[in-house]
Amino acid sequence: GTTSFASKVAVEAISTSAKLTRFAANQLTNKALATSPLPSRPRNVPRNAGDTFSHASKSLVRGLREANHNICVIPYREYQQSGASGAARGAMRGIPLGVVAPIAGASEALSYTLLGIRNQLRPDKRKEEENSFMAKD
Repeated sequence: GTTSFASKVAVEAISTSAKLTRFAANQLTNKALATSPLPSRPRNVPRNAGDTFSHASKSLVRGLREANHNICVIPYREYQQSGASGAARGAMRGIPLGVVAPIAGASEALSYTLLGIRNQLRPDKRKEEENSFMAKD
């Protein structure tokens, strides 16, 4: 009774959190990472949290690389071309994207990891999702 209810609530909370973080990642990616988006999700639905490691780590690394590019590389190039004032302008333009990019990467990593956790707890949900992907092909 109570245990079953708590289990269902936990799985639905994980599922909803995965959807919300996926939405956040998509919105942030569309706004901040237009030139170099996050890696696309694997076609296979993850069976458990362990299956999510590769994609989650690639998403995190992509966000951090984009932040590095916007906060360090672009201002350095501007410095080489225009001196200190160019570096300052480059840094001011790069800081907002440098903040958003890691958040987008972390959101996608969290979303995919939560999906793996949900599928580990409820394999029937994973099978439903796999069947819906097969029907689309």
